[in-house]
Amino acid sequence: MLKQLQLTIALIAGLVLAGNALAQTKVATLSPQAAMLNTKFAKSKLDALQTSSEFSKLKSNIESISAEITKMQETAKKDGMTWSDEQKTEHQRKLQFKAADAQTAQKKLQAMQGQAMQEIQRELMPKMREAVKAVVEKEKIDLVLDGSVILYAQDNVNITQKVIDRLNAAK
Repeated sequence: MLKQLQLTIALIAGLVLAGNALAQTKVATLSPQAAMLNTKFAKSKLDALQTSSEFSKLKSNIESISAEITKMQETAKKDGMTWSDEQKTEHQRKLQFKAADAQTAQKKLQAMQGQAMQEIQRELMPKMREAVKAVVEKEKIDLVLDGSVILYAQDNVNITQKVIDRLNAAK
């Protein structure tokens, strides 16, 4: 990420120093991840994941465990002063187990989302290259910069939506 930023800064500095060349160079920005995630394909894939029974069960399990933890914490706050040291230790141990269960379920959810993102990228990356190339040729763009590392750009130089439209149109 830092190398990309340095490269971008060096590239922009070179263009600024070129003066005349800058006036003739057409620059655009593109947010590749936003382009992929905003396609019909990606939205469909992510919706399918979120409505899948396994994902729903994990999400429900996390919510249930979180509710149990909250209830256990409230019980400890209310009754903890009257507990023996053994009861406090046992309660703390149960809380730690519940937290570990929630963390494990959360990691499974993240793994499922990560896998879906990899599938989206694997499917769309070749199509995105073609879409970007088509937009670049149509708009006569000389340079496309990653929009995620650009601090400011006028809206008219951002080609992300044009790439999304082409990806949605591609079959």
